[in-house]
This record gives sequence, C-alpha cells and structure tokens, in this order.
Amino acid sequence: MKHCLLLGATIALSSLGACERPQPITTEGNTGSSGTASTTVVAADAGAPSSPEADASPALDATAPVADTGVIAAAPIEPPYSRPCSITVERAAGVTNNNVRLYRVRPEGDAIELAFEQSPLRYQYDATGRVTAGPGSSYRWTGPRAAARTAGRQRTNVTFDDQQRLVTEGQGRHSYDSTGRLVRSDWGRRFLEYRYAPDGTFTTSHNYPDSDEFCVADLVEVRRDARGLPVVERFDNCGINEVNYTLRYEFGEGNRIDVVHIDVESNGSEDVVARFSYAAAGATCPAQ
Repeated sequence: MKHCLLLGATIALSSLGACERPQPITTEGNTGSSGTASTTVVAADAGAPSSPEADASPALDATAPVADTGVIAAAPIEPPYSRPCSITVERAAGVTNNNVRLYRVRPEGDAIELAFEQSPLRYQYDATGRVTAGPGSSYRWTGPRAAARTAGRQRTNVTFDDQQRLVTEGQGRHSYDSTGRLVRSDWGRRFLEYRYAPDGTFTTSHNYPDSDEFCVADLVEVRRDARGLPVVERFDNCGINEVNYTLRYEFGEGNRIDVVHIDVESNGSEDVVARFSYAAAGATCPAQ
C-alpha cells in the first residue's frame, strides 16, 4: 500500500500511479558525439514585437493546443533567478488559499512557496548580495558562505554557493547542474531528484518512507517568446498535494521577473497576480 502526504495528513493509495506523472514532451533534438543536444524551440509568437509589453497577453487557456506559430533560431534564454525586495500578491475574488512553487524566484537561495494569503513578502540583502532577512526569517552570517537562519524559534545552519544558491540546510543538501538548475535534494536516506528535458521541462522522482510520502508537480510545458524567454510554464497535477497550475511571466530590465500571472487550475482564468520590486542600481532593499 502506497501513501502520499496531503496538507500534513497521510492518505493511502492502492498503487504508485497516483503519485506519478507522465514524462514531458520534449522538442526535437539530436545528441552528437560531443554530447550536446540540438533543440528547436517553438515561439509563443514568432512575429510579435520583442518588448516586455508585447508579452503581456490575456490569461492563458492552457487547455487549448499550442498554436503552430513557427520556430525561432535563437537558443532558449534562462533568465537569472529572481531575488526581489518585495512581492505583492493580488488575489481574484473567491480564490482560496493555495500555494504554488515559483522555481524562478529564489530570494533565500531556494524556490519560494508562494502562499496567496501572504502579501507583501519582503526581503533584504547585504552589500555583497547575501540574504539577511525574509518573511519571518533572519540570517546571521558566520562566514563568507555560511549563516545561521532563525525562523521563529527554529535555528538552522545554512550554506550557499557563490551564486547565492542554497547548498546545505541543517542535515539537508542541494545539488545543481552546470547551468545552475536544482537536480537533487538529500535528507539522509530521503531524496528528491529533478530530470530535465532539452526544452526546459522536468519530471521528478523521490525516495521517501510511506509515512512521509508526497508528490511534486512536474513542469510539463514551456512556451517561449521570439527572444527565447520562457513566458509560460504549465505544471502537471500530481494528484495529491499540488494542482495543475500555469504561470505567465512578464520580464523587465535584465530579464528579471516583473510580474507573474497565476492560473491555479490551468483553466484559462487569472486567479493571482504577483508583482515584483527591486532595489535601484547600487542600492539595497529598504528596511522592513
């Protein structure tokens, strides 16, 4: 009997199938002797202007097929992880409190779980870019890459790499590939792995005891604009504790995320809008 975690409770499943998702559909690519994949990227609108405003299309109907609008020759662009000073969350009327994981937003070194009832979320960094405060947390740096994180009464020793990605967290450890993507998180005998396809989608696998099992939504579709930026990401419904949500991004200066439009159930509605603010060049985020 398999178990999966649902919002802190454990439910039994008759098979593993309810926790598994299908592999993503990848774009065409061939791996030569060098081991480098050649990928054709489908553009969201190959003929559209390249300004950020042009990407702000109406809410995505993720149930509709991807329009055959052509291909672009440019390689996909993976923008840097966003580290904003604040995130303001606007919910549509009637939207219940849900959480979605924003893999491209890592102010404290790891992807944030955006809780819709929290707004604004505020962060601070020192002059070298190290995080010093987040919502309900503070950091006391004990070395160039090591800090003690305090959240309420819990104190955790953490370390970061030179890109400010979280590497260790108490007894846990996070590993990244050469492009900076998270590939594995380990906690003793437990692990969570991410497997990426050439188009940027991913599937996950994990090893948890039945009493502590959960599932993670896979990224099953990425749509890019004519520049190669990922303007739409659609996640699968893992069937247990995550819904099949869709994210639509607006990028600003330096390809930083300015706005994320969230369709909680990928049904064409716009349920939540998250707006990001950053410090001016050469400045730090304002005090909380």
